[in-house]
Amino acid sequence: MNLEPEAPLRRRVWPPIRIWKSSMRAKWMLLLFLFSLTPLVVMGIISFSISRSTINEKATEYSEHLLDQTADNLDTRLGIYKEMMMQVLGNAEIVSMLRKLSDADPAQYDLDSLSLTTKLSTIVAINQDVQSISFISDRHYIKGIYRWSERTEKESRPFLRTLDDGDFHWYPTRYGTYVDSLNSQSTYVFSLAKQLYKISDGSPLGIAAVLDIREDVIKELVSKAASNNRDLQSFIVDGGGRLVSYPDSAMIGRSVSEVLGERGYAQIAGAGAGELKFPLKYGGRQADRQRQKSSRQTTGWSSTSFPSPRCTRIPTGSCRLYC
Repeated sequence: MNLEPEAPLRRRVWPPIRIWKSSMRAKWMLLLFLFSLTPLVVMGIISFSISRSTINEKATEYSEHLLDQTADNLDTRLGIYKEMMMQVLGNAEIVSMLRKLSDADPAQYDLDSLSLTTKLSTIVAINQDVQSISFISDRHYIKGIYRWSERTEKESRPFLRTLDDGDFHWYPTRYGTYVDSLNSQSTYVFSLAKQLYKISDGSPLGIAAVLDIREDVIKELVSKAASNNRDLQSFIVDGGGRLVSYPDSAMIGRSVSEVLGERGYAQIAGAGAGELKFPLKYGGRQADRQRQKSSRQTTGWSSTSFPSPRCTRIPTGSCRLYC
């Protein structure tokens, strides 16, 4: 019997069997690989979530620390200006000079005195933060150190509200030009004002002392606190929601809604004294945290800061925050 024809049949059957076994082995190896990889993926996701949460918490804590530091430094600096003002108001020679000047004919609105300027320079001019000091009544503008370029009743009227009581009054930032016999300077300033009283009996003189302080002082103070963190944006707003100090000077005096949006403005406008913390969404992007702290110096101002989201840009008026 001849069995040779069966050989090709065997050759046709065995190769598919080997392919099938090889395919099953590959599938099992793939399943084992995926099974072993799954825990690693899950652990990686969990670790990433924990790390991200920790980083966000640390960033928030850091921004809170900087904000507290900025607010405390601001309070200290404003307290120094109050002490300086009291040195002026409590100086008998200065008060006597001002009483004589205020008795001048009301037709002569703009007054000055070299003796007064010299005396004031020993108290005020040694502090480079001070741009000028002026004295205002309902009849006169009296130059102390550097006079305003515009010295009219219209310019002086807002400061006459100081005469309503004996409190310190803070006035928000404005752009002013100051002139002297030799030169002139233009800069942003904020003001501290207080009414003068007679040294003898404490009766009011009807004169308000106005201390104009360079806004750069606040800007430098805020920028130093945030100099090591480009993600942190800090600025100062007054009780009316206007920007008192901002990195871009062109924004000063404008509404904080142009920086934080209407929702952020509403949060600040409805806040009381102390600290306020709330999430902020602006321009369709979510910031980690918005935080506000009020000044203890009864300015009606508050320092505000927020960290920018990771790897995003938030437009803030004409400025941008970068991660």
